[in-house]
Amino acid sequence: MTPQIAKAKMIACACLLLPLLLKEQAHIQLPNLICRPRELIPRVTCDICSSALFSSCWFCSLCGRELCEDCHCDMLTTQTAKCSSLNGIHVLLPVTRFKNDEVINAIVKMELILKGDKTPQEDNEV
Repeated sequence: MTPQIAKAKMIACACLLLPLLLKEQAHIQLPNLICRPRELIPRVTCDICSSALFSSCWFCSLCGRELCEDCHCDMLTTQTAKCSSLNGIHVLLPVTRFKNDEVINAIVKMELILKGDKTPQEDNEV
């Protein structure tokens, strides 16, 4: 792979991931945060829509469901989803699989890539 192709791929990844990581940075600051290890096998998915869970997910402490950000937002706006627990109201806690310093470090690197200040030869850790 040429340096130009590698740089183009890094820019494309940074464009897609930076908004997600900025949301995750705010998500990590929420109270009652649950920190979980990253799992590769089996892939963690939303218990409502089966989307892969990457960032900004939620856990119901009553029924044990884990939800993606979209299903969490839908649940808050429509208020139609019912918890399988007795009281019928989900108690949702924020979940992360990232450490705060990992998120900050990735954000800084991606911002540098998007500003054009970093090339693939300068840093292979992005």
